[in-house]
Amino acid sequence: MSTSSHHSPHAWRLPPHSSHDPLFRRSRRRIVAAILGVLIVLVAGLVALIYTTSYREVSSRNERMLEQYAAVYWEHGLPGTDTPPTSDDSWPAGQPQSDVAANGDSAQSNTQSNTQPSQQTPSGLPATDTYTSQTFYAVVFDATGTVSDYAGNSSAGITEQALATAGKSMAAQHHITWAHANANLSEPDVLATGSLDQWMYRIEQYDGRTLIVMMDNTVMDENMATLMRYTAMFGAIAFVLLAIAAWGLAWLIMLPLERAHAEQRRFVADAGHELKTPVATIGVNAELLRRDIGDNPWLDNIEFENQRMSRLVAQLLELAHAEASVEAGSSHDDVMPSVDLSRLVSGCLLACEPVAFEHGLRFEERVEERVLVRGNETQLGELISILFDNAVDHAHIDATNTATNNTANSTTTSAATDGVLDVIHVALHAEHGRVILSVTNPGSLSPEQITHLFDRFYRVDAAHSGAGTHYGLGLSIAHAIVAAHHGTISCSSEADHVTFTVSMPSA
Repeated sequence: MSTSSHHSPHAWRLPPHSSHDPLFRRSRRRIVAAILGVLIVLVAGLVALIYTTSYREVSSRNERMLEQYAAVYWEHGLPGTDTPPTSDDSWPAGQPQSDVAANGDSAQSNTQSNTQPSQQTPSGLPATDTYTSQTFYAVVFDATGTVSDYAGNSSAGITEQALATAGKSMAAQHHITWAHANANLSEPDVLATGSLDQWMYRIEQYDGRTLIVMMDNTVMDENMATLMRYTAMFGAIAFVLLAIAAWGLAWLIMLPLERAHAEQRRFVADAGHELKTPVATIGVNAELLRRDIGDNPWLDNIEFENQRMSRLVAQLLELAHAEASVEAGSSHDDVMPSVDLSRLVSGCLLACEPVAFEHGLRFEERVEERVLVRGNETQLGELISILFDNAVDHAHIDATNTATNNTANSTTTSAATDGVLDVIHVALHAEHGRVILSVTNPGSLSPEQITHLFDRFYRVDAAHSGAGTHYGLGLSIAHAIVAAHHGTISCSSEADHVTFTVSMPSA
């Protein structure tokens, strides 16, 4: 019979609160993190490559200019300007800068320069502004380490004394001796190149002299710093825009999956409700038929299967209700009452002890008093019952301390007769604002089995999935209940025991 008449055309639309599902929230966050991570790595690598290449190119160009400056010096002496020389420059060889410069920026005699003030940095040279940056300065030492010539800029504080101090500092870094200049050199010997603070330099020796050429990189360094600042600023803005775009893209990617999940959840709830009435009707009719015809094996089978179907329907409805609680999110947290979880655990233990004894098991508990959580008491009671039932039903799977018998009944009888009962450990306590409930039963599970434990309709003993009254929904329901209470549930397996651990915020 069609059920379309019982539902509106909008019954299959995405519920307005489906986006609050923790599964999809985590998936969206992972997608956004993946997109941003890839983009950041690519952009950062590209920017670093551009900066490194540009800096090396500019530095290489400056080194070539220093080399050219030094070559012109060995041929013509120091120039009379602060600009880099070219091969077309020509001035009398050996003529110092003071003989050709008349603007106060050339070198002075040793006596005059010693009387000028020198504002020096730790390296010996004063900081220069952008108007005198990218200019060339030079100082020449003789074989005794005495300044024989220099090209400076007294108005900027680049005096003979400042150049001498800086030159000696640069030479000391490379352990250069002045006497080496007296060696029989056929051509200028390049001893060192490098940088000190904002200065690039080149040191050469030839014909009894040591030449140190310096170039101010203030403009280049400031330009690179400015470029990096703007890159960081606009990069931060681009990152925010990309994060918004990535979140929107993740939402679009997850939307079809979210709709499918919502429709599946709606189907489970609708199927449970639709099956509830016919299952109840079959049960009533079977009972009436038994009154008329008495005992009948076919009727017994009908009632058995109907009871199994009734339990399945009940679990489907319970699962739908638990997942609906997850969808509600934190909107109902403030109105949830405090629940004494210690009392619930103790009550469930009393109810499960007879069943456990029939299976050759007993409970050992370590339950603290007055452990409170905020939540739904009915759902929390169902969670505890599921964990206890699961521990009892699967306690002997792969257990090493259980005798091998042909049937489960013979195993139970043997264990009870010998007076040796396997133990299920139950512990409840509060720590660091969390409530920890653990249930440990004898047995073992493989990592693959643990991975699928909380999947719907998954059963460890798959070979017997067609028998019994369990359908693999219990742990799925437990997982949904824990999620609705903002907690976590996990399973671990060691040599001879399996432990389920639940962690939830305390009240």
